[in-house]
Amino acid sequence: MASDGDPDRVPHMSTEAFRATGHALVDWLADYQLRVASLPVKSRLEPGAVRAGLPPAPPVKGEPFDAILADLDRHIV
Repeated sequence: MASDGDPDRVPHMSTEAFRATGHALVDWLADYQLRVASLPVKSRLEPGAVRAGLPPAPPVKGEPFDAILADLDRHIV
């Protein structure tokens, strides 16, 4: 993380956190590949339903990556 005193500087992930996030993404993709045949090809939602389920603006503070993957499953997949 940045420690130069600049309040506008965005902290970066540590190498360990980056590696763990990458592994989590690969695991999610592998699991998706296993279940993709059981998923509907066409959305079952009405137009606009996905957008309505999302916040009106992006978060001010970043979210944990597992929360992002959960949102992906819940709102998109």
